[in-house]
Amino acid sequence: MARLLLALQKKVRSMEGLPRENTLIRFRISDVYLPPPREILEELHGHDILEGRVISVTRNAEGMIFVIADVKEAETPMIIPVESIIFNGLDKSPD
Repeated sequence: MARLLLALQKKVRSMEGLPRENTLIRFRISDVYLPPPREILEELHGHDILEGRVISVTRNAEGMIFVIADVKEAETPMIIPVESIIFNGLDKSPD
């Protein structure tokens, strides 16, 4: 019985300093183990509207037209299907 008590005390001591339930914590999305960070970003920001400056317009082999845009907050340019561009708050190109 004494060994069991000693083992429990040791376990409790090893958890000292760890956050307790209902404690508010902060962490980076990239540090999350599960769910994958990509899923988190989609859930939290999938409907956010980004703004970028057109670098180039291109077409793929199937004829789809894309815009390559430089987004100030991002390091890498983004490729967006032209039909996904939002014009003046509208989801479609002005006629």
